This record gives sequence, C-alpha cells and structure tokens, in this order.
Amino acid sequence: MAKKILIFLPEGIGGAERVGVTISKILMKDGRFDIKYIIIGSPNSPITDIIPKGKDIKFIPKNHTRWITMYKHIKAENPHVVFAPCRNISRDIIWATKIPRLKCKVIVRSDNPLTTLKLWQRFLVRSTFKYADIVIAQQEEMRQEIINEYPVDANKVIALQNPIDYEDIEKKAQVSSPYDAEKNEIRYLWVGRISESGTKGQDILLRAFQLVRKKKPLSHLYFVGRYNEKGTYYQRLKKYIDENNLSDHVDFVGYDSNPYRWVRYADCFVLPSRVEGLPNSLLEAMYMKVPVVATRCLPIIDRIIKDGTNGYRVEVEDIDGMAEAMIKALDIHEFSLLYIPSSDEDFVKLFQ
Repeated sequence: MAKKILIFLPEGIGGAERVGVTISKILMKDGRFDIKYIIIGSPNSPITDIIPKGKDIKFIPKNHTRWITMYKHIKAENPHVVFAPCRNISRDIIWATKIPRLKCKVIVRSDNPLTTLKLWQRFLVRSTFKYADIVIAQQEEMRQEIINEYPVDANKVIALQNPIDYEDIEKKAQVSSPYDAEKNEIRYLWVGRISESGTKGQDILLRAFQLVRKKKPLSHLYFVGRYNEKGTYYQRLKKYIDENNLSDHVDFVGYDSNPYRWVRYADCFVLPSRVEGLPNSLLEAMYMKVPVVATRCLPIIDRIIKDGTNGYRVEVEDIDGMAEAMIKALDIHEFSLLYIPSSDEDFVKLFQ
C-alpha cells in the first residue's frame, strides 16, 4: 500500500513553494507514495499553476487558528508523513500534530537563515522545531546554524540542497521568446517577487543598471514576478526609474506561470539580494546556461559561481561592482552547472 503524504503549502509561488512541489514530484515518480496537497489560501492561488494536474488539493483559510483546521485534516487523512517546505507553515503543522499527539512523521524545512528572523519569529522556531521528526536545512551552513542556536537534536537536522525540476524547465523553456524581436537590446533579467522588505535588492540592481546603460546604452532590464503597485518599496523603485529617465528601459512584467521562457532568451540573469535561503531562480538560470551575476548573500554562492566561467560574484550592496560584473558577464557563453542538487534517492529515503 502506498504511503500517504500530506503536503501543506502557502498560496504564493516563491522559491520555497516551488521546492515543495518539486519534492512531491520526486516522490510521485518513486511510486510508493500517495501525495495530497493542502493549500493555505483560496482556490485561485497561483501555487495551483505548478501542482501536477489531477492531484487531490484541499484549501483552508488563512487565519490565526488555521492549525486547528490542519489538525482536523491530518486526523481525517491519517497520513504517514506531513510536510511543509517553508518555516511559517512548518510551525503550524508541528502544533497541529504534536500537541494532540497524532501518529505521523513530521518533516519541516527551514527556508531562510535564522539570523534573518525577527526575535518573535526566532522564539516561535525555537519553541516548535525541536518537536519535528526531521528538519531539512538547505545547506550544511544552515544545518549547523540550526543545531548551534536551537535545542534541536543534531540527528534530526539534515542538509539537503534544493532539487531542480529539470523536466518542467525543459518543457516550458521550449516556447518562443516573450521579448520583442524587433528590439536590438541587451536583456538583463531578474525573477522573483518584489516584497516590501527590500531584501531581494531590486533597488541595488536599478542603480547598477543605470551605470551599465552608460557603457551599454542598448541594455534593457526586465523584472518578472508579482509586485504591489501601491507598495512603498515598489513606489520607491518607480520613483528612481522616473527620476533617471529609465522608463523606456525597465519593464515590470508581473507574474508569469512560465518564467523559464524569459530566462532562456536573456543575456544575463542578476541576483542582487541582500538575504537569501537558496535562490532557486539563480540555480535554474545557471542550469539553462545563462550567465549570472549574484551577490555573496550566502556562502554557497562562492561554491557555485566561478568568476569569468559561469558568472560573477559581487559583495552585497556593491553597486559599482555589480554594474561592472553585469557588463563582463556578457562575454560568457557555454559553461557547466557547478551546483549539485541532492538526489531523488535522498528525498525518497527521508519520506519512507
């Protein structure tokens, strides 16, 4: 009999959500698991765009008592494993299973360095993650951070690097270019969600892009991903664009269920982040052999980017260095992916 796994996902479609769905696809391929999804949000949630068609999906409302609804679903389904790929929902499924002492394996995942959390968030992680059966860390540095800072049994914390959904990328990247073929331009690309926190560093990228245009006037910058037109941070970005006469050279594309078509035909992918967990958009761009420029916002950047070979590394907040790297990256062409994701077998073994 197949082992039932309940995967809890938020309604967004960021890196953690994509990783959760990719892990579920790995388990489906193995054939020994019955996967069901529970989305915290509405049936119109964008996360449904990437969940395999025909799968069982249930939705529960976003509110402060959602863990009680989670408990009811878990008790009714009686799964072998419950899993959440991001910190906030991980905390909730621990409450929903361990307080009532339901008999199922609880696997949670830490999607950002603990040092980036506010004090109250760190307290909640400290008070809940120790009750999980398995805590997935995205790299060894994050694993050591969890072990050193929180009362979590070291044997329960496992470093597994994010998988890459090669099949999905290859399929979606085969479509035609979304860029205007009539334009003679150099295409710089950023992919993700523009949040109010500013941790993704789009303001740094804009300033670097302004410097790039002075030497490469045909350059064009594309932001692909969700944004809030009324948000304070987005308005800051727009103000800078208007004040520096960049309106004709910067596009906010918005959400696209197929970002890979933008990546495939880009000349350079840029990651200007101040903080990251493990940036999937960067890994996917490198898999597609697009030259990258990335800030050294986490240790793994130094292991997966070799300057002049597949891209360039720059220090966080280094606007001049980023501009210089963006120009030099245009001379990079064919290269091999240096990032090695954890294997399918690693994930299957974890969920058995």
